[in-house]
Amino acid sequence: MSGLTSFVGRLFITAVTCGIGYVAIEETYGDQLYSPVGPVFFIGLIAFFISGMCMAVFDMCSKTILHCFVADEELGTGYADSKLSAYVDKYGSEEDTDSSDDGGGEA
Repeated sequence: MSGLTSFVGRLFITAVTCGIGYVAIEETYGDQLYSPVGPVFFIGLIAFFISGMCMAVFDMCSKTILHCFVADEELGTGYADSKLSAYVDKYGSEEDTDSSDDGGGEA
């Protein structure tokens, strides 16, 4: 799920950057260029790689927060947010959800 979020974030950042680049090029050099597609393509290419670096930092931060929460739960220090603890307690682990999805009957 985090990989999908990272990829969608990269595409969104790239699209917004290309849109701003297109408007800026049209306003500034619109009468001097045949088409702004070439420069916007290179802007998008650069934006895609730079947004990948930014999303990698975001991905690492979200994983770090999750690891800290799990460590806090295991150590029992009580620093974890009560809302997040209630959410985890309510939905449980993967083993709990997998066993409840089998329909309740045994073969």
